[in-house]
Amino acid sequence: MKNLKKFLAVLLVAAMVTGFSGNVCRAKTKSDVYGDLIKQLKKKEQFADGVYTAKIHDASGNDILLVTDAVCKVEGQNAIWADVYQNVNGKAELITTIVSTGSGYPICKKGNYILSGFHHKSMRYKIASDSTIMEQINGLYLNKKYCTYTKNIIKSGKMTQLKRKKIKAKIAEKMDYYIDKNGNMRGKPIKFSRK
Repeated sequence: MKNLKKFLAVLLVAAMVTGFSGNVCRAKTKSDVYGDLIKQLKKKEQFADGVYTAKIHDASGNDILLVTDAVCKVEGQNAIWADVYQNVNGKAELITTIVSTGSGYPICKKGNYILSGFHHKSMRYKIASDSTIMEQINGLYLNKKYCTYTKNIIKSGKMTQLKRKKIKAKIAEKMDYYIDKNGNMRGKPIKFSRK
């Protein structure tokens, strides 16, 4: 009986210290890296029309965050441009800014790629946990003989060109990442929501 009273007294003190929550050994939760970033952006008032975001997965299966204020509300919350952030060691790191206008509107996703296009350019971005590969075809549909293909790697915020070559315009138009030969988008528009 004496030991039972001691046990109950210790249990009561432990409950009082923890506020009767029952979480004496509560595990530390992970910080919400992207949530913290959105709060900072809102606080700085960087965006005139509010902060719009979209979360998608990169080629490694990790969440990446796209942030913009350039959303066409009439056409389903699709974006003209977006900053792309990746969680690098618990910090939201800006990878690149993607622009998609004109006949290349809006920013789309197909498989592991983000697709965009503007001013006779077609681009696709493959984002992985350690780097981003950006391929671009420049000079599309200008009735010229050749276009330019470039392949770049973006790592730690720095872009390095891996390849650059001229390709015949007809081949480039078949390669167009954004639009097929019938004028249809190759990917699905990324939908953004207001935060």
